[in-house]
Amino acid sequence: TQNVNGELSQESELLKNLANFKNAKRNIESVLELLIEGDVYDKLSIEDKVKHDLFVSYSLTSLFWMYMRTQGLNPTSHMVKAEIDRVQEYVKKYDRVKERKKAPRLQKAAANRFVKHGLWDPKEKPLTSNKRKKFDEEKDDVMKNILEQESTTTVNFNHHEDAPLPSAGLLRFQMNPTANWGPGTRATN
Repeated sequence: TQNVNGELSQESELLKNLANFKNAKRNIESVLELLIEGDVYDKLSIEDKVKHDLFVSYSLTSLFWMYMRTQGLNPTSHMVKAEIDRVQEYVKKYDRVKERKKAPRLQKAAANRFVKHGLWDPKEKPLTSNKRKKFDEEKDDVMKNILEQESTTTVNFNHHEDAPLPSAGLLRFQMNPTANWGPGTRATN
């Protein structure tokens, strides 16, 4: 009796699986009918048509795969396996094309403006260099004249009367000799 009850429970489970399979088959048929209608397909954009074709191809090959399994055949050794692989390869190609669309693009007009304004035009004034010029005594008469002049600056190393004496040890922090002396003051000559 145990054997009979076990077989009956397996049969009821099998019947439930068959009922689920029939419902799934009806749902798939209704979806495929909507997809195959010509009116909808003609209104799609090119990208949507590619998506549509990939979906239909993959769906039909998958359905055939399931059909072979229900017939007790091995679909991995059948041509349907190669067809599924081919459709999957097209899906990968489509994904690569989508990624290329998202990639940054060169804006030719902006690049041309950069190049145009970055290049020197010989018709314009000559460009000045920011590099230091080397001094050449023989060619540069102005600098030569400046260097040949005698210095008019005199230096007085005598002790200023208002400055503290060296014996006080304050030579280092010497006070200004007059109130209006030093940086930030104007000469009153």
